[in-house]
Amino acid sequence: MKYYKIFDEKDGQPRTLFHGIEGSKTLPLDTWIDAVVKDVSDGGTVYKSGFHVLPNRPETEEYATRFKEKKAVAEVDVDEGAGTWPKAHSPSNIILVKRIRIRSAQWKKRV
Repeated sequence: MKYYKIFDEKDGQPRTLFHGIEGSKTLPLDTWIDAVVKDVSDGGTVYKSGFHVLPNRPETEEYATRFKEKKAVAEVDVDEGAGTWPKAHSPSNIILVKRIRIRSAQWKKRV
């Protein structure tokens, strides 16, 4: 199954929108990246954190328009065996995942 993720971009590199990984918001290409999974709150609802992905490009691009600044959208590989779970309280079709990989070829095709 294909998944898509919204990114910030700096100097041509993908960056997380909010929390960094191991002290950096810049994400490496061509390597598996593990999310920090813990209980978090988005203003009331507590849920288990993870990388936010969506199952199709059009829906991801539409969601990206909710941000004030332009965002990058790219396909990502998801290690489904590492864990996936719905963001149940979200009105969008967001899936939370433990592990992603951004291949260079996927990043080059970003919007």
